[in-house]
Amino acid sequence: MYDDFDQDEIDEILQDQEAEKRAVRGQIKYLDVFRRKTRGKVEDRYVDPTDGRLGILVIQASSPIYNSRNRTTWRRTYIDNISPYFVRLAYWPTGGTPESFDHWGRDEWIYAGLRWLPSCIGILICMFGPTDAGGQVRNNGFYDPFSYRFWTYPKTARNVFENRLSSRNLSDIEGRSIRPRKLCFLDAITRDNPTGVLAEAEWNDRNPKYIFISYTADQFRRRCKTEGDCRCERCLIAIADAKALHKVARVATKNAGVPAYWTDQNCMSTDKEEFSKDIYRISDVDRNSHSLVIILGESGGGKAKKIPELLVGWGTRMWTFPEALLAPPHKEVLVYRRGDEDNPVAFSRLELSHQTWAKDEFRLRVRELIDHYDNTLTLSRLELVVILLDCLLSRETTPWAEGDLAYALMGMLRQQPNTDTSDSAFQAFARLSLVNDSDRLLERMICLLPKDPLKFNSRDRHYWANLDDFWDAKLWDVEPICQIAAIGMDDTVIIDGAYAATIHWNSFRRVAVTTKETWTRMISRGLLRLTPVYLLSGIAALLSRSTQVGIAFMTLTAVFMLISPILILHIYGGKVWSTQPWLFGFEGYLPIKEIEKRIFGFPQNRLTWAPYSSTLSQHRPLESFLKNECRGVDPTKNAATKHLVDRGPTAEYGQARVFTLVDTNTMTVTLFTAERPPVVALLCGSEGGMQRAIMCSYDWPTQTLYRETVLRMETRVLEKMSRVGRVSFGLRRNVQGKPDTWPNSCLETTALANEGNWA
Repeated sequence: MYDDFDQDEIDEILQDQEAEKRAVRGQIKYLDVFRRKTRGKVEDRYVDPTDGRLGILVIQASSPIYNSRNRTTWRRTYIDNISPYFVRLAYWPTGGTPESFDHWGRDEWIYAGLRWLPSCIGILICMFGPTDAGGQVRNNGFYDPFSYRFWTYPKTARNVFENRLSSRNLSDIEGRSIRPRKLCFLDAITRDNPTGVLAEAEWNDRNPKYIFISYTADQFRRRCKTEGDCRCERCLIAIADAKALHKVARVATKNAGVPAYWTDQNCMSTDKEEFSKDIYRISDVDRNSHSLVIILGESGGGKAKKIPELLVGWGTRMWTFPEALLAPPHKEVLVYRRGDEDNPVAFSRLELSHQTWAKDEFRLRVRELIDHYDNTLTLSRLELVVILLDCLLSRETTPWAEGDLAYALMGMLRQQPNTDTSDSAFQAFARLSLVNDSDRLLERMICLLPKDPLKFNSRDRHYWANLDDFWDAKLWDVEPICQIAAIGMDDTVIIDGAYAATIHWNSFRRVAVTTKETWTRMISRGLLRLTPVYLLSGIAALLSRSTQVGIAFMTLTAVFMLISPILILHIYGGKVWSTQPWLFGFEGYLPIKEIEKRIFGFPQNRLTWAPYSSTLSQHRPLESFLKNECRGVDPTKNAATKHLVDRGPTAEYGQARVFTLVDTNTMTVTLFTAERPPVVALLCGSEGGMQRAIMCSYDWPTQTLYRETVLRMETRVLEKMSRVGRVSFGLRRNVQGKPDTWPNSCLETTALANEGNWA
């Protein structure tokens, strides 16, 4: 059984089997970056950057949210002030008063005076202990990394040698069709072969020139799926529709002066596997045809509708759209109507698009596609795919497979990978994108933030195709800095080479700050440290009856003690030259001065609002000193944002919530919305002089990062951020509704939905 394994591997397998017997039912396995094997119950967790282990996700929240009922799956704590006590005491007398003394009145002076002496005494007591207010310089001055490694096989790797033997390779390209498999020849029609269909081997010396027949199943119905000679009402109508279709097709073939025609009703294989391949080779059949013929009509032979109305119905279908685009260029398209086949209408492709899609929201894009395929206008590969996606998504179709959209798109691109019926719509598109030279389409797509995330709801299989970016960036505006290495399971891709940083949610940390060391700071620091010495020396002198010396020391102590708040604010204030990079987060909103006070002890305009980082960011010009200065402003000045913040305590599970991100490297604060708190910032591309940071939550049972939102960060953050190896990434987290029976810390994922009991 273990002949192919080393002894160490056999021992490990046996140990795993024994551990499996002792495991509690419902616990989930997890292998961390150091190959430590752990098990745990299903709850929100994050990867601790200090040791690589899973930690329970605890989110600090503003007071209104912390004091409200927890309707989330994560735990909450209050936002603590982590600055040293002596710094807080130094700011305490003047806290809550105007910054400038010019604006102080009698009440402010009394307020500060009553607090001054208690503050000084408290500082003196603190001076007897350690007084290091600086934080730790860690990770060589870098952000905390994301300690992660993806251990499992992907579904399909970009490099064939990374696949399991059972995986289908991306290099398996579907061969292009040179000739149709079958054609309907007019001279082959007999009583036994009423449609004249012949396979390629039976053509002999016949001229293979043919017309391509395009129609819709709404106008010419298909038979039901019952095997055998079914005579239900639907099948009887379908038989009559098929006879009418072939009748018109024969007339069109004679008028075109060619010997044959092609229609999918008779010219595709009856073998199930070959039939599925033929569906996606229709585009080649269309390209090779003499001309395109469109046959319109009403199922059952009705004549109430006119050609313009029928043509619009024909144009709403997804599969007829590429048939019009790929028809031989510079040839007229003939439109026939059932029951009136002697009066066809001829259209140029441009006029056909006007007649068919005049009221379509993408009619101008259809014009661009026609110009491209007529070789009168050249679209880039990115432009072509984006326009095709937009147009195909607006069409209707009867699903044949999950990846129908990608397969319809495949016919209009050069490389056509073998289809995989197990692929979802996203996986089929990812396979097509990786095979074609599409200018790193997927890498660019993941960096976009949909303007309307509800446009494709959570149940829509084409949710990933929303390319309408909030900042109006196009795919070609994004420059990727990572690579898609493979297609993963459950609508995921494997990203390699992205930059990543862990976000700390449970509390702020003291931030190591570099300021200019001036002589005034040196003297102030020395006086503060000498104050306890003077006090002890004065007490000792008084006890030893050296009254004058004791009074001198006590006087110095009193003077230094009374000015100690000023000295401390001077030492730890001033301009910040560099800081230890951290990403801090909390749920809700706080004024920026309050955030700065809870991190540094007192506000001094160190932090600023990011002007254009998130969907909630606001900015305005400030011209009091520098003309056209761009200044970020508090997002809650916007009424809609203020409403989101106020709704936070009552937001239901699954609704967008307001979170705040503090970056101590750029010293900026960003307010953003997401359904879940992201635990990792994943930088995958740049756009407009900013980095696109994908804010990801972590689904640890599947080791997958899921996009919660996208922020824009300054490019200089890359200097302080480390790359992460391959990560499993998904655009949509499949979280189901939260049952009332679940504990507050549990969540359900698709991969675990079938578990009977939770540990």
